[in-house]
Amino acid sequence: MSKLRITDCKVIVTSPGRNFVTLKIETNEGVYGVGDATLCSREKVVASYLEDYIIPTLIGRDPHDIEDIWQFQYRGAYWRRGPVTMTAIAAVDSALWDIKAKIAGLPLYQLLGGKCRKGVLVYGHANGSDIEDTVDQVARYIDMGYLAIRAQSGIPGLKETYGVAQEKMYYEPAKGHLPQECEWSTERYVRHAPKLFERLRDRFGFDYHLLHDVHHRLTPIEAADLGKRLEPYSLFWLEDAVPAENQESFRLIRQHTTTPLAVGEVFNSIHDCRTLIQEQLIDYLRMTVTHSGGISHIRRIAGLADLYGVRTGSHGAPDLSPISMACALHFDISIPNFGIQEYMRHTPETDEVFPTNYTFSNGYLVPGDTPGHGADIDEALAAKYPYERRYLPVNRLIDGSVGTRSPQVISDAGALVGEGPVWLSESGEVLWIDIKGQSIIFTHPSSATHRRHATSSRIGAIVPCGHGGYVAALATGLHRVSDDFSTWTLIEDPERTLPDNRFNDGKCDERGRFWVGSMDNDERARTGALYVLDTDWRCTRVLEGLYLSNGLDWSPDGGTFYLTDTLDRVIWAFDFDMDKARLSNRRVFVEVARDAGYPDGLCVDADGGVWSAHWGGGRVTRYQPDGRIAEVHHFPVSQTSSCAFGGPELEVLYVTSAAIGLSPEQLESEAHAGALFALPMTHRGRPTRQFLGDPAKLGERNR
Repeated sequence: MSKLRITDCKVIVTSPGRNFVTLKIETNEGVYGVGDATLCSREKVVASYLEDYIIPTLIGRDPHDIEDIWQFQYRGAYWRRGPVTMTAIAAVDSALWDIKAKIAGLPLYQLLGGKCRKGVLVYGHANGSDIEDTVDQVARYIDMGYLAIRAQSGIPGLKETYGVAQEKMYYEPAKGHLPQECEWSTERYVRHAPKLFERLRDRFGFDYHLLHDVHHRLTPIEAADLGKRLEPYSLFWLEDAVPAENQESFRLIRQHTTTPLAVGEVFNSIHDCRTLIQEQLIDYLRMTVTHSGGISHIRRIAGLADLYGVRTGSHGAPDLSPISMACALHFDISIPNFGIQEYMRHTPETDEVFPTNYTFSNGYLVPGDTPGHGADIDEALAAKYPYERRYLPVNRLIDGSVGTRSPQVISDAGALVGEGPVWLSESGEVLWIDIKGQSIIFTHPSSATHRRHATSSRIGAIVPCGHGGYVAALATGLHRVSDDFSTWTLIEDPERTLPDNRFNDGKCDERGRFWVGSMDNDERARTGALYVLDTDWRCTRVLEGLYLSNGLDWSPDGGTFYLTDTLDRVIWAFDFDMDKARLSNRRVFVEVARDAGYPDGLCVDADGGVWSAHWGGGRVTRYQPDGRIAEVHHFPVSQTSSCAFGGPELEVLYVTSAAIGLSPEQLESEAHAGALFALPMTHRGRPTRQFLGDPAKLGERNR
């Protein structure tokens, strides 16, 4: 008998309702194998990778040498990993296992160790335009025999929601010759999703498994919030809660919720999930045979997951061909830590092009017992469905930006009360303070390093001076400070008769005057006031009777002045006369709800949006000039305290936080309390305004 050899390989691209890429490997003995090489909306990239780079290295090889061929294709490609490379390798690997099982005369699962279970538990997709429509679709799946159902609902106020389609059985999100752009609101979604599952449990009880997919749309703290809200409804899992590139983000989610977590359909190698598995940050791993280097590699990953009690839950959407499902079922039924398998049905046209032998009954799929993996491709029929370029939709937030923004820690300084961030464009640093830690902090975002300067008393605000140095507001009054902080010159202490008061937040206007407020240090008496330090170094009291004077800033045209009184939960608006530095027409701009925390530090962007950090609310809110909420950005700490725009293009929002007053349990769950955060934005801020008083005139005044 001649030695078995690979004699030919072909890539077949077909579109029976959606695009699929199939690799067919033929041998000199007439035995062939097929593997799925579909990468949704990037299909031709993988086809080219196979045809131009992999197939030439396969001709003449022994198809039995599966492991050697896998290592050659993986390690031989200097640019390893990634969805294109690993999908191409997976197609080769699946086809080779198909050949080996056919030659052995056995169904593939027998070569993988045999069955670990009678069948493979699967879940279907029930989606509706609203909650009641989704309830009806869940009932339909229950009538079909499903024991587990993923439920998705349209969201009030949003025209379309990814994961929710008009087609109830054959969902196809990839469409059109250019990407469809959809609008998304995290706030509306987080409020709406728990209502769906409350209704489903009320209707169907707890006898059926319910699953939900977030599609990577949340920040870690938003995902933690959603997971906690969903706990009463006992979800089988919450899937893809955050963008999974940052595996460590799941630590924060895990600290706040017991809702089981699933992730991984976009992963391609064991390195993408190693931290998640070893730290037990997830419960289910969603990786697929097709995008994870094939059966050979995903078995290694499942073995690692088994050591840490993580189960599998392979992706099985219709963007993978029935060949992929067939391979997944042989894998699923042969491993000890299988959890569940996604099963979205293909169209009749797809099933005709890809005949299979697996069957569905009473909530389970069972692979067939014919030799190989049990799936094939009808090449003649496939040729009748030519390729059509299609894209998955792209979500834009209501503000027009793409994707999910997540705050990043750039200085874990552990401030007791971090406050007053100021962007210093010349040095590229953020200047901020620790009020009760009595220090001034300089942080360089690019290196995440910081340096401190101690103060003699509690500091409430500091601003740079146009002539060098700084002006600082301390509990002991207003001071002129040298560049190196070696010299502190008292300007004036307008509250020397109020020993229980201290200065708090401050900022400069367009004319270079320094505005700063005060407060009762014990936060009990309404003894706070607002002052302005003019460029001639004279200090004037402008407003009295404040409870806790805090964040302040001006509209871009200078005509409106905003001032926060924290303990009253109010941001005030005033008409502002820039020439006379005069306030008038005091009115409520925003009253902050109790469950949103206390309004604290504040800044205004170039478009007039008012950004307020919420102490105790763990968030920063952007208000439109008419006071309506435009955006809410959540943070992994509860005591967000102040905010300011910075960065070379003024498109980064820097946010301070505080650690004071937190219990040991809170400090454990808020590991970054007291840190400085950076959040990239689509809005732009305004340049830092400096105090423009001439230091020579201060010297003359003091003499």
